[in-house]
Amino acid sequence: MRGEGYKTHKLDSTKFRVSFRGNRLTERDQVETYLIYRAAEVTLQEGFTHFVMNNLSTDRKTEYEAVSPAIYGYYMPNAGTFPYYIYGNPNAPRSGTLEDTEYEAVAYVSMIKSPPQAKAFSYFKADEVIKNLDPHVKRP
Repeated sequence: MRGEGYKTHKLDSTKFRVSFRGNRLTERDQVETYLIYRAAEVTLQEGFTHFVMNNLSTDRKTEYEAVSPAIYGYYMPNAGTFPYYIYGNPNAPRSGTLEDTEYEAVAYVSMIKSPPQAKAFSYFKADEVIKNLDPHVKRP
């Protein structure tokens, strides 16, 4: 459907727009995990220690495709007499509709050098996010 992966756009010296788009095999929670992980990476790369995620949203795009069984000959070694070739593939998907769903998560990330004194908003400590999520991140 669409290209998958990260996109990072610097908005100013402390703010980024980060997005992650999965493919049809990537579940929604995995897409959101990758987005948070990427926000932590960007925070550390920019020399900050903590970040806040604003306006996190996850979009779902679903496409439908009509399918019909594949028709071609295949050899039947134990078929006995003629015909040695049977038409149609017994393992082919049956006629119907395939659903193809992809998710994209987007957030605006504000980075800070130390945790805020007032706990008016929730923040993440970037190095801890990396440590905790790293086992759940699969790289190509």
